[in-house]
Amino acid sequence: MHEKNIPYIFWGKVVNTSVYLLNRCPIKALDKKTPFEVFSGRKPSAKHLRVFGSVCYTLIPYQLRHKLEKSSNKGVLVGYGTIEPETYEEAKKDKAWKKVMKEELEMIKKNDTWELVNRPSDKLVIGVKWVYKTKLNLDGSVQKNKARLVAKGFQKSPSEATLYTKTESNNKTLIVSIYVDDVVYTGNDATMIEEFKEEMMKRYEMTDLGLLHHFLGIGVIQEANNIFIHQRKYAETLLEKFGLKGCKPVSTPLIANEKLKKDDGNESADASLYKSIVGSLLYLTATRPDLIFSASLLSRFMQNPSKIHMGTAKRVLRYVQGTLDYRIKHEMGKSTILIGFCDSDWGGSKDDSISTLGYAFTFGSGVFSWASMKQQSVALSTAEVE
Repeated sequence: MHEKNIPYIFWGKVVNTSVYLLNRCPIKALDKKTPFEVFSGRKPSAKHLRVFGSVCYTLIPYQLRHKLEKSSNKGVLVGYGTIEPETYEEAKKDKAWKKVMKEELEMIKKNDTWELVNRPSDKLVIGVKWVYKTKLNLDGSVQKNKARLVAKGFQKSPSEATLYTKTESNNKTLIVSIYVDDVVYTGNDATMIEEFKEEMMKRYEMTDLGLLHHFLGIGVIQEANNIFIHQRKYAETLLEKFGLKGCKPVSTPLIANEKLKKDDGNESADASLYKSIVGSLLYLTATRPDLIFSASLLSRFMQNPSKIHMGTAKRVLRYVQGTLDYRIKHEMGKSTILIGFCDSDWGGSKDDSISTLGYAFTFGSGVFSWASMKQQSVALSTAEVE
């Protein structure tokens, strides 16, 4: 490792990779079987193995990129992540995957998803296929394996989260959010929550994972009187992705009174990289209202960014480095009074003199809605801009 000048930060990965490969090599003590085979009951696949240190490409999650941006980054292979089966033939050799496939078929049968009929001679038949996915915790550990039987030619798309509410007498309220096959529920009445959980588990074989710790990349910390939401893990991923992990932090996302404009006379920057940074920052604003103005401002220059724009974007990432522990606090027992804050500049845009509006709303505890946006037209006075 010294000879190859491998940074110390990757040495742990190298050790894990060595163990990973040794577990897939036959040994005499196990009658020429591999430790992986003895543990899992199936022979390990070797088709995904590559030479250590060779060029590889890591997938960029869709949340971190736009539709027209590149979908992967070039890198160097130092280890292997969670390997999911690609075919049914692979999955059926593993006890864990066989178990989740059996559970999926039982749920399909229980929910009367389909009805068996004689094959019609004048109709095309749509086949089915298994889709395998390993769900991970925020720390990268495996939470559970999931197997879904879907129709060929169709893709199960992650639709937008759906919110449902139920209200009973004495202001008892139940709130349910559903995203694909994940369900999050809360309320102000323990009986309603328990009844909902029991009914869902009877009807849909729902597994209760206990208190919510993360949902859609957002971390949740629950205490006796407070709930915090954050995106620390996501923010750390961004800094590592853009080469700024451990960088020197700054105290503000933007330089005070600095004005950016589209044509600043500076050299052009890498538009693809700039778009990726800005898109990532915009997703981070899901729990970071302190970033909403700077991220929205930078998004105005995605068509043709300059090196000044790129430098400003990297400054915002340096601010993120110094505020990784920032989170939104929702405190129990606070009076539910709707409070709103709004402000705007006057002709702040150097390109078209249009003003920028910002607002934030709270119910007495943590903020729940915020935005920063350009107004539709040029304001002729401070009274008009407000």
